[in-house]
Amino acid sequence: MEDLMHGLKSIADEHRIIERTWENFWYAYNSYITQDREEAEEYGMTDKDSVIPEFYSLAYKIFHDDSEIIEATIKIYDKEHHYLGYYDDLFDMNGEGVDDFFVIE
Repeated sequence: MEDLMHGLKSIADEHRIIERTWENFWYAYNSYITQDREEAEEYGMTDKDSVIPEFYSLAYKIFHDDSEIIEATIKIYDKEHHYLGYYDDLFDMNGEGVDDFFVIE
């Protein structure tokens, strides 16, 4: 198990996955509060200071077709620390961005 964890951390470090996830999160967040302003305001999301994002997890996943991804997740909270949603950033094993999801629940 330690080998798997070490391997995941090594790939994440080599490709700056956590740092890139933060950069991608802020890009997605700014797009959301600009493009979906009314909905964002309903959740109190008006600017960078109106949310508390927290890095939550780094995961290795194997799918039914044997494809592999690394998933980095940031949970999103409001100022009172109420859960608002999450941001998932997906990477292939070479560190290339595959997809991302900005989800408000």
